[in-house]
Amino acid sequence: MQTIGLSADEQSEIFRMLAIVLWLGNVQFEEKDDGNSQIADSGVTDFVAYLMEVDSALVQKVLTSKIVETQRGGRRGSVYDVPLNPAQAGSGRDALAKAIYNNLFEWIVSRVNVSMKPRTATAQVVGILVRLHFLIVIFIILILYIKGYFWLRDFRSMPFPIAAEVYVDIFFRIILSSNFA
Repeated sequence: MQTIGLSADEQSEIFRMLAIVLWLGNVQFEEKDDGNSQIADSGVTDFVAYLMEVDSALVQKVLTSKIVETQRGGRRGSVYDVPLNPAQAGSGRDALAKAIYNNLFEWIVSRVNVSMKPRTATAQVVGILVRLHFLIVIFIILILYIKGYFWLRDFRSMPFPIAAEVYVDIFFRIILSSNFA
């Protein structure tokens, strides 16, 4: 990671974001008597809150409820805190994890693009080869960490080789278009 110019703080933040995504996958919901959801193990959300550097109660509230605002004629209406059932809460948790992962991946790609700016011809060829190898390794590590979470939840109907091929194809199109276009 130092090859592309990431500082120790940036590397730490990358690992922290990956840990948040992985720990969000461990959050389980159970149904209360009234049909609403509650966190099955608050220790998991406590650790997610610690990683996010926010209050644990806030994480639990965000994962188990949504805010609905009514409007009347363009004016602000009433604001309601609506509890979610376990299925809705699970979908919200998955959406949060995907959003964090997506932003992290886009940030890493943008940092790699900045580090691959042209230099002298010889240094550029060597730099591209080193960085391309690094990108492939990082991409494989990210996929291996995340594949169990996302592919088990979202790609149950899609065979693993096809999903992997799609991600690798998109990855190399991004890399090749930024270097050789």
